[in-house]
Amino acid sequence: MHEFSAKPFTVTQSDDYRQWEETRWRIVNTETGEVVDDAQGYGYKTAPKAYAAFGYKQKPRKHRKKPLKLAKTVQAWANKHSDFSEDLSDLIFQALKAGNSGQTISQLIMDAYTKYVATLPAAEQPKFSAADFRRYWTA
Repeated sequence: MHEFSAKPFTVTQSDDYRQWEETRWRIVNTETGEVVDDAQGYGYKTAPKAYAAFGYKQKPRKHRKKPLKLAKTVQAWANKHSDFSEDLSDLIFQALKAGNSGQTISQLIMDAYTKYVATLPAAEQPKFSAADFRRYWTA
């Protein structure tokens, strides 16, 4: 099994007014020293971003598209239940005006979704979780 690690490198950039250096990151095979992923030569701004992108690229293609398919499913469901989406948008707006934190609003979204889904007949209940709804729903 190969070992990989993120290694920093320096990029020199310039525009019409100035020149500066910036540290970028790329993924390197620790056994051979071969550069495995460097964002098409640009490098990643942080080591965690480099690891995340490399991990994503290592997944089989069918697993890469799962979040996109789920996002479309959530959005289609929300469009079908537009009355709920509108009420939820209003609820979020009022929570923001009241100065609630992002974590509180996130919990508010999941609670409202859970209550609404409980009122639906079993055949109409979606196959995704409240966390998936919160992650992919857009007002």
